[in-house]
Amino acid sequence: MNHSKTIASITSQELSKRLPVWIALSKLYLDTELQEKDYEELAILFHSSAFSLSEIIEIHRYEVFPVLKNNLISVAGVWDGFDPDWLQEQCSLAFTKRNNNWYRWRIRCSLAFFGNRLKADWHVIEQHLYAIRRNS
Repeated sequence: MNHSKTIASITSQELSKRLPVWIALSKLYLDTELQEKDYEELAILFHSSAFSLSEIIEIHRYEVFPVLKNNLISVAGVWDGFDPDWLQEQCSLAFTKRNNNWYRWRIRCSLAFFGNRLKADWHVIEQHLYAIRRNS
């Protein structure tokens, strides 16, 4: 299926702001254990992005989570990083659906199943973000 029309519906400015956040958030879905330095790098990127923490959580919830959630339960999941072009295409498609009520309901249902697997990661990221803000 050609998603070029879908990708075109996200402006290049919006894409350039979101792509680094999508790539950073994708690290939460790799079949590896993140280290403290990984969380710190994520927090630094999020802090320097154009988005607030609540916006990043929304981006995660409705643009990245739906694309990558299955890697959390895959027997042989991706561990060395997702292809950036594929990630851009898939997250751009999710971006176009993010305001659809049916889509959001399905994501909330999936989060009920997967959400606990991500809570610990978010807790560590938030701690690093608060430390960065305190020291700024």
